[in-house]
Parts: sequence; C-alpha cells; structure tokens
Amino acid sequence: MISAVKRHISFEGLTEAQNRVLAFITLGLLAYSFYFASTRGQFVAMPQPVMGDRAAELLCTLDPNAATEVELAMIPNIGPVRAAQIVAYRRRAESGGIVAFQVPEDLLKIRGIGRTLLQQYRPYLRFPSESAMQAKDRD
Repeated sequence: MISAVKRHISFEGLTEAQNRVLAFITLGLLAYSFYFASTRGQFVAMPQPVMGDRAAELLCTLDPNAATEVELAMIPNIGPVRAAQIVAYRRRAESGGIVAFQVPEDLLKIRGIGRTLLQQYRPYLRFPSESAMQAKDRD
C-alpha cells in the first residue's frame, strides 16, 4: 500500500527515503483525520442564542405615555430619532391636557410611523386602554 501511495505522492527532486517519509506522514494524517471525524459528535460552531442581544433590556412592555427617549429607542426599529419624535408629540399632547397614546393606532400620528412599523412595535408597547381592559378582566 505504501508503494501505491508513494507513486501518487512522489515529488521530483526528492530522494527515495524522503518520498517514503512523505508517504508515511500522509497516511498518518489521513488515518488521524478519519479517526477524528468518526469519533467526534456533531459540532455546532455558533449556536443561536435563546434570547436576542437586547432581550433583557425589553423584558417588559413600555407605555409610550411614560417611557423615556432612551427606553423607547431600545425597541427594535425605533431608534433615537423616532423615539425623540414620540416624546415630543407626547409633550405637546400633555400640554393640552390629554393623554397622547390611548390606543396603538395613535402612534400613526407620528410622522414616519405606518401600519407596518406599528405592527413591529406592538409587542413591546402597552396602552392605557389595554391596561383598563385587563383590570376589568381580572375583577
């Protein structure tokens, strides 16, 4: 068998002894790789995390009527600019004596927030109308 491997591995300019050593090393590496592959279980290099990177920051839902810009910016796809727009709108509404966001659709009044984004934000937000309904259900 070594002679068959030697014929395939022989290099010009190497002596017979060097070719035999090269063939022996090649067979050894091949045997080791087969052994390693057959005895090792399936390897997962980068398993997916159970929770996202920022999941701990958003374990609870936020009320857009009380949340700060920083808290709102933690919600995926809101970012600091849109969070500032939400807080500014809320302050204007509060100066008029009304609650800015009674239902999720009230966020549509913010420029740049459409129905698609509203659906993405929905799991992270709670509204006064929902809190009142949940309190009635518990009673």
